[in-house]
Amino acid sequence: MYIGICEDNLKELERLEAVLRDYRTPDGRELRYQCFKSSFELISAMEKNAYDALIMDILMPGLNGMEAAHDIREHNESIPIIFLTSSPEFAVESYRIKAYDYLLKPVDADRLYNTLNSLYIGLLRTAEEVLAIETPKAVYSLAFNTIEFLEVNNRTLTFHTSDGGEKSVTGRLSDFEESLLSHPGFYKVHRSFIVNFDLMQTLEGNSFVSLSGKIVPISRLLAKNVHDEFIKRLHTNLRA
Repeated sequence: MYIGICEDNLKELERLEAVLRDYRTPDGRELRYQCFKSSFELISAMEKNAYDALIMDILMPGLNGMEAAHDIREHNESIPIIFLTSSPEFAVESYRIKAYDYLLKPVDADRLYNTLNSLYIGLLRTAEEVLAIETPKAVYSLAFNTIEFLEVNNRTLTFHTSDGGEKSVTGRLSDFEESLLSHPGFYKVHRSFIVNFDLMQTLEGNSFVSLSGKIVPISRLLAKNVHDEFIKRLHTNLRA
């Protein structure tokens, strides 16, 4: 778990770091974090770094933590923000920007650890449900249950989704093959295609028709295994 920390008071920052150094995630991992002395530094760093969460002081000179959070929410609606402050006056406003938690200083280690544990468990569950797709312009989170199939053409990977949309990125099929095939329902039906059986509408000869109406070819060499596995998946879903 990688966290961005914004705290302008050096003594408070040292105290917080001492608490965080002793923290371990529920599965025993150390916390990774990066510290900033101003909201401007943090916001600038977020353009280059993917933090799992933010811990922010509110009462800071210049752009205070609450103002910075509003700016962050304009571009990132989902990143968890934990406010750490000496004043309770911003508690109501913190919920308006969907803060993950609001902790008063001096920070109580057990309270902070409980918050971090909850955050970490939530991140693990989210990671199991979505696939991160990074393009030169943005990072997308695609829910596995919306991915109809992945297609590779030369060095272009295209994710076709159930709403008929597409997300493309440069790479190789092997970049995502393990992640997709480890998720129930996904199967490699061709050297250039991995499909989500649950979002295939029909199996016709050596091709699938997806729910959005797209045609996905099946390798002749894999046709029998694909047919058998598709039928097996249908039966599994019927029993569920």
